[in-house]
Amino acid sequence: MIRWLLDRLFAPVTFAPESLERLQQAAARGTLLYVARTLSLVEFLSWRTVLAKAALPLPLAGNGLTRRACPDLFARLLMTGRSVFFFLRRGRLRAPSGFSGPYEDAFLAAAAPAEGKDARPILAVPVALVWRGERMRALARPPWWEALLGAEEEPGPLRRIVQLVWRRARAEAIVGEPVDLAAFARANADLRPEVRTRRLRFELSGNLERARRARLGPRRKSARRLRQEIARTRRLRTAIDEAARDLGRGRARRRADRYLREIAANIKPWFIWLCRVVLMRVWKRIYEGIEVDLEGIERVRAAARRGPLVLVPSHRSHVDYLVLTHVLVDHDLAPPLIAAGSNLSFFPLGFLFRRGGAFFLRRSFGGNRLYATVFREYVRKMMREGYSIEFFIEGGRSRTGKLLQPKLGLLGIIADVAADGDARGAQVVPVSIAYDKVIEEGSYAQELAGGRKRKEDLGAVLRTTRVLASNYGRLYVHFDEPFDLGEEIARARTAPREGDEAGRRSIVRRLAHRVLWGITRASVVTPTALVAAALLASGRRGVARPALLSNVRFLLERARAASAAGAGGRLAVALQDERGELREAAIDRSVELLERDGDLQIRGTAREPIYVVPDERRLRLDYCRNTALHALVADALVATGWLVACRVAGGGVGDGADARVAAEARRRTLALSRLLKNEFVYEVGSPFDAIFDRTLERLGASGALGDASRLSLLAGLVRDFVESYYVVARGLSGEGGRATVRDLLALGERLYLEGAVSRREAISRANFENALDAFKNGGVTPDPAAIAEFLV
Repeated sequence: MIRWLLDRLFAPVTFAPESLERLQQAAARGTLLYVARTLSLVEFLSWRTVLAKAALPLPLAGNGLTRRACPDLFARLLMTGRSVFFFLRRGRLRAPSGFSGPYEDAFLAAAAPAEGKDARPILAVPVALVWRGERMRALARPPWWEALLGAEEEPGPLRRIVQLVWRRARAEAIVGEPVDLAAFARANADLRPEVRTRRLRFELSGNLERARRARLGPRRKSARRLRQEIARTRRLRTAIDEAARDLGRGRARRRADRYLREIAANIKPWFIWLCRVVLMRVWKRIYEGIEVDLEGIERVRAAARRGPLVLVPSHRSHVDYLVLTHVLVDHDLAPPLIAAGSNLSFFPLGFLFRRGGAFFLRRSFGGNRLYATVFREYVRKMMREGYSIEFFIEGGRSRTGKLLQPKLGLLGIIADVAADGDARGAQVVPVSIAYDKVIEEGSYAQELAGGRKRKEDLGAVLRTTRVLASNYGRLYVHFDEPFDLGEEIARARTAPREGDEAGRRSIVRRLAHRVLWGITRASVVTPTALVAAALLASGRRGVARPALLSNVRFLLERARAASAAGAGGRLAVALQDERGELREAAIDRSVELLERDGDLQIRGTAREPIYVVPDERRLRLDYCRNTALHALVADALVATGWLVACRVAGGGVGDGADARVAAEARRRTLALSRLLKNEFVYEVGSPFDAIFDRTLERLGASGALGDASRLSLLAGLVRDFVESYYVVARGLSGEGGRATVRDLLALGERLYLEGAVSRREAISRANFENALDAFKNGGVTPDPAAIAEFLV
């Protein structure tokens, strides 16, 4: 009867991803010692049922459940290859005296026979049962709930039974990393027995906590308690003492508290759950689907067991703030704290954003040392507590579709925290969030054409309600391989002395480019981006359907070759079928999206359509095109350099065997890549010559080096950037050698009308600003004649 009842209760229990496989692998390696957190007969019976369903070794005894289960019995069972259950804490149940230490000593003693040649090792495997959605409802319960039933982290028997009866469909079995007891004993043989026992307990408890935290997030503390603990830190007290010299102690403390309230999130699981319910309906209304990198999700889940996550997504839309949290919660990962600009903290949205996990920072600390210290200590505390942190390394939203140059401030703070040892095991996860079309594309195009950027306010957000009547295609969330922040810092460190700010900034800059390259590798080439690239790169007023499909197929091949070579980028699932062939239906759908919004006009006949991009819409289409450039930019630069080299040599593009052409192409491509270094993210860890050789080899293998039309199409992908830099060079070479962005917009318009500039999208505020920076701070000479040579 009892067995039947337990089977009924635990029939819906599932293993978390990878947990069952981890247990099966451990069982194949050795004898299993299951380790749970808090003594519970219900937990013991639960696990016996769950393990029996999975045909895994069953524990025969558990410490604290009966006085007959003594340490000697445990040791004998383990030595004979039988599994047992071990609880780290006594909890609410009464347990025999000597509950902890003697049992742990017995485990270490039992591990000794594993030194033999044929002995099976004893593996301590942390295990726990968790209930999905438990944290989402926790804060909505009255205080007497936990007093009666036990806390969420340490449920009493009654609460556990309630969970089993009413919420068993949400039950999930999680498993931490196994600990080989023999290897542990050897590694700690020099320690006294009691110290070795404490270290074993600490390691098992840490493994279990990391596995639990990866699913449910950090243990719950109120926002008020976190602020109080931050206020007591030594660094903040010292900063308050320094500020008190000018402000007085009472005023300095009040100001520090005000800063902390201004910054801190007040995350409420019930609010995130409510947002998720609402957003599921919104996404279904405005997007045709969300493509999530499921393999990447599992890598993120594994990284979350190693330490707190530092999620660094691309930033193209305000929707980014919502998307990543939605995807993580939807896949049973804890929601992150999100760094947001203080311009978004206005009432009432700031109040709501805080409850969704947003914490706010000023765009500039302005030399305010007290504010800087408060912010640093907040980040330090959150990472020590185990919260995941999400921030946008680009600072603001990209108005061009490309990744922006990194902002080092917050990354530097997080790196300092990790270097100080306050974020052990922190894992950096570059994330790409991409769209077929973004909801702000109209305002972006207006800003790039010279319009004024609107300040964020409630009206601006409310006006976006019109998007509910629109369709923006698909949304894509992909993850790069996580990397350990501490290890990356140690690898980059060249032993800078304390106070060596230049050395620190060098390390942070290397980290930033490592993150940007990770985002680039995870970025998706979408159908809409390929259509936009094929249309704009051709340089024609209109493109017939056969030519469009031919160009899209060629660009898809180039993107696929770059992705296969690890040169950045992935392909949207919708782009190709099982054989790798282009899905024309995806291209037709993208054309339909662009035509419906007025970004594309269809002329000609139904049988022979011609696709035309109106001049005033080219900047909007340029945004879509730029989201795919990461996978094509190497080919585009080499193709441009090759065309220039062939022209200089006086031969045709088919003369590829000429070593002089190859050498000239290398030189020209290097010059072009330096000119446009503010525009693109280049491959990290490879010198220019290696990248050039690999790209040239890929182009040669495809036959593109002997095809002038294909080379011209690739070169057309970056022609508008070259023209933008040509306009700026013309502006700087004029009288006084100075020009404002407004002057350059007017000059670009005139050169476009005169025909010196052929691409309307080259008249772009963002391109002009990047060019001005390259000429003034990047060591690039503004020579119009030299730049004009690349206009092939």
